[in-house]
Amino acid sequence: AFDFGRVFMFKWTVNYKFLPEDIFRSKRLALALLACTVLGMIVFVVKWRRSTRKARIAVAKFRAENADLSDPNVDPRIFVMSADYIVATLFISNFIGVAFARSLHYQFYSWYFHQLPYLAWFAGFH
Repeated sequence: AFDFGRVFMFKWTVNYKFLPEDIFRSKRLALALLACTVLGMIVFVVKWRRSTRKARIAVAKFRAENADLSDPNVDPRIFVMSADYIVATLFISNFIGVAFARSLHYQFYSWYFHQLPYLAWFAGFH
C-alpha cells in the first residue's frame, strides 16, 4: 500500500479517471493523496475525541473516585459504546481512505456503496 515505487494501472482507476495519465502516475500525486489521507484522519480523530469528551470525563471521574457501578448515582450507559458510534467510526475512517485512494477497482465500490446511505443519514442529509 505504501510502496511509492509501484505504479498503478491508469485503466483501473475510478476515483481519478478525470486526470491525465501522466499526472495520475506522478509521485507528487501519490504523496499528496497520502498527506490528505493522514490529514483527514487527524482531523477526524480530533473532532471525534472532542465529541466524546463528556463521556471520557465521566469515565476518568469514575476511575478517580473508585466508584461502583452499583451506585445509583452512576449512569452505566456512559461506559457503553453504542452500535452507531462503532459503525460511524469505521465507516467514516473507511470513507477517508476511499476518498483519497489513487486507485480503486470497481469491485471495491460494489462493497463500499452500502455504507453511503448510513453516512448520508449520519451527516444529517435526511
